[in-house]
Amino acid sequence: MAKVHSIQVCGLDYYNNLEDACLDYVNHSINETPDSPPMKIHFAIDLDDGTTKSITFRHEGKTLHVYGDFEGIPDFLEWSKLYVNK
Repeated sequence: MAKVHSIQVCGLDYYNNLEDACLDYVNHSINETPDSPPMKIHFAIDLDDGTTKSITFRHEGKTLHVYGDFEGIPDFLEWSKLYVNK
């Protein structure tokens, strides 16, 4: 069974449980300013075969983007190229 081993909020703080991560995410959202870090939450996931994968949910304006190293979604580099070229 896959397990989340860490959750990072807005590129700043790390958590080992979803409740604390969500509370911090909401706090960042409420206190967001133009200089705030991007609104995102990143999960590092240990798979049964011993590999670690990641997935990031990033809020840009009214759009939620997803990237990581799971099949079927862009990795960070692919997403970055799409984001820069939009």
